[in-house]
Amino acid sequence: MSVYFYNPLEGQFLKHEGQDLVATELDDINLKDATILLMENAISSVEVAMPIKQTKQIVKALPFALEDKLATEVEDNHIQYIGSVSGKAHALVATHNLMTTLEEQGIKFATSLASSLNIQDNRPSLLSIKNDIYIKTNALYSVCVPVRLLTFTLEQLRSADKIQNELNLCEIDELDPLQKAELTNLGFELFDADTAHVLPGLPIDKNLNLMTGPYKPKQIKTNKKPFKFKTPVAMAATVLVATLIGVSIETKQIEAKATAVKTASIDYYKRLFPNERVRERAFKRQFRDSVGDSQNIGGSATFTNLLAKSTKEISSNKNLEIDAVRYNKSKSVLELNLIAGNVGQLESLKSTLSSKNLSVEIASANQSGGKIKGLIKVKQNG
Repeated sequence: MSVYFYNPLEGQFLKHEGQDLVATELDDINLKDATILLMENAISSVEVAMPIKQTKQIVKALPFALEDKLATEVEDNHIQYIGSVSGKAHALVATHNLMTTLEEQGIKFATSLASSLNIQDNRPSLLSIKNDIYIKTNALYSVCVPVRLLTFTLEQLRSADKIQNELNLCEIDELDPLQKAELTNLGFELFDADTAHVLPGLPIDKNLNLMTGPYKPKQIKTNKKPFKFKTPVAMAATVLVATLIGVSIETKQIEAKATAVKTASIDYYKRLFPNERVRERAFKRQFRDSVGDSQNIGGSATFTNLLAKSTKEISSNKNLEIDAVRYNKSKSVLELNLIAGNVGQLESLKSTLSSKNLSVEIASANQSGGKIKGLIKVKQNG
């Protein structure tokens, strides 16, 4: 299996040879057995606070959590969850248009170039190619920015504690010496790194593969006998029918993807608000109203405020795990199903939350498999 670089904006495939990237003709690439690294800003790497620990629940919650972080509608994007660390979920996001293009080429493995970079000696990696810089800060977070924004981006990442001063720099295309001097003056220390240490080797972590869900490669049966056209007229008619069927299938696939996102969203909403009747035609507004400040009852007792205050304490306690979340909007009560090591940990959480002007009730606490499954109810005092 070979690694190729793909620039979606130019529709160009490249291959790394020596210290250069060399243009490669599409006909010379066996895309089905290739790993494709997407260049430019084709893929977004995003992170969002997510106290939930179960992967299935995180995947369901991600479309809601990312709605305000994406430039386009959630349903227009393919979201690939790649992992969580320190209470934050990380994902790669690509438009359905790009994913469809990759799928039509028969590609089995594709990911962003930035997310696939190696990190050496625990230092973030920087890779310069033409007018772009690819930055990998840790195992889950990466970003691609224009060279002119490098200094600003690094300062922002440092102020957010995503990077320190030491950085590995690999230059396929050299940076301006003045820009490197500027970074040095700002306290950054650049270590020269070659492509062998920064560019990814094979195999690449399968969790980074975007070709999942509706874009997962299909198994094609090849044991059928080839169909023979009898006449040119029959051939033309068959091509026309196939074209119409193809358009119909593509339309249905797009509709199915949008329906799947909406269905999953409504299902998750019902779990959060079991007593609410879903208004499907105005669902997005209903969801925002339910979790936002427009339903502010008794001060700041909204779903998001209660959830933020509660989960901040829970995520900082390694002995506690959220199993499920529900919200009674009519009573402004947040219900949290928790898994704890013992009842004392639930009591400690109750005491901590109570000190933050919250009213907390341990509604139940039952032994199960050596753990305590508890239900706590949280609301605002007053």
